[in-house]
Amino acid sequence: MTEHEIREARLEDASALARLHVECWDETYRGLLPDSEIDARDYEVRLPQWRRMLQEASTRVAFAPDVGFAQSGPQRDKRLSAWPDELLALYTLHSAHGTGLGRALFERVRPERPFTAVVLAGNDRACAFYEKMGGQLIERRPEHIGHASITDLIYGFEGAAK
Repeated sequence: MTEHEIREARLEDASALARLHVECWDETYRGLLPDSEIDARDYEVRLPQWRRMLQEASTRVAFAPDVGFAQSGPQRDKRLSAWPDELLALYTLHSAHGTGLGRALFERVRPERPFTAVVLAGNDRACAFYEKMGGQLIERRPEHIGHASITDLIYGFEGAAK
């Protein structure tokens, strides 16, 4: 198991989460997305997002300070109504890969009902992780992020055992 502390994120964590989100995007998506799209999602963009999400408290956020976070909540895509919840984010820094942190974060926010997770095509490490965690690829969908054309891979999961 992981040696990292994991706890529920609090409003005062917004700044740390914004910084970590930016760093994880840089490590994860450089080479998969145009640099301009990664650079456009900087600290000044992420900070108000995290403040708003933590104030609204409509999602569950597990936070491993300085190394990772995961977030789940209600399904945002009406086309995926068979999966009422969604894993909205799961990021760890490369330095934490292989430590069990990703699994621990995943389990901490895993919904009880069926849920989805969206992965950028080409993020093979994330695809392998989700498949190991029981996810089934249910759809490949062309999308856009900013001006970039991408393909999202949508994984479906059974909810957590009660």
